[in-house]
Amino acid sequence: MNTASASESMKKPAPSMGEPGHLDGNAPAARGGYAHRLEAAVFLLRRGQYKTLLSLLWETFFGVADMMVLRLELGSFRSEHLRRYALTVRTVEPRDAADFFDIKADGLTGRERRDVAMRTFMLNAGIQTCYVVEDSRLGKPCFLQWLIPFSENNRLHQVYGAWYPDLRPDEAMIEHAYVMPSYRGNGLLPCATAKILEIAREAGVRRIVTFIPTWNTNSLKSFMRLGFTPYMRRTDRKFFGIRYRREHPAPEPGHLAGGVIRKDSPVAQVFPLPARAL
Repeated sequence: MNTASASESMKKPAPSMGEPGHLDGNAPAARGGYAHRLEAAVFLLRRGQYKTLLSLLWETFFGVADMMVLRLELGSFRSEHLRRYALTVRTVEPRDAADFFDIKADGLTGRERRDVAMRTFMLNAGIQTCYVVEDSRLGKPCFLQWLIPFSENNRLHQVYGAWYPDLRPDEAMIEHAYVMPSYRGNGLLPCATAKILEIAREAGVRRIVTFIPTWNTNSLKSFMRLGFTPYMRRTDRKFFGIRYRREHPAPEPGHLAGGVIRKDSPVAQVFPLPARAL
């Protein structure tokens, strides 16, 4: 799929898939900010993933989500140096169920099983557009990511409440990046994301935003390598399901060590990071 035809697919909804490993039927149009977690919980319960379900419930009612918000101006984005892999892009298809949406796949951690449930919900909620990147040499899928345009604002808020921000007409958001295990540790993420950013630019998008957990140092490094810059740190703490949100300016570059906020950063002092992120 070339960038011209791929950009046209941004106008089409991602398919709802009923293959094994997917949610059964479409998600409801509106159920407030916890719709995605409720559907994910039902998904885990039906498949007997009780340990992962308990973890998700704890996270829903008492969790802490500490995120770095990054953005990229596409006018200055250059992808020529990210040609390490021969890659092609297409929209997600039912045949991708086993690779990206099978919660019973061997070797998945609890966090990865929750991520499968969340990806499945986003797909069946009709959030467009979900892309699969393939290794052209082997004809194998290696990466999945959503590119969410401004036109999806209403659906995002219906399903996810206030979790996602309002996108402007010239903005898009990338979400739920997933690298197949056999391709991890080899620099695929920035290369594959660059292919999707090319689609966004061809479609007239000028700015991309994304949310990365502060503890996910590998992803932070990869996105900063693409040219993304942190501009906000957002922390959501939940107490019996009630969300308390704090937002702070992103740290200065001198306070980022390899994509991680240093302990002596003024931002970290204002609102300390969880221990695992330090």
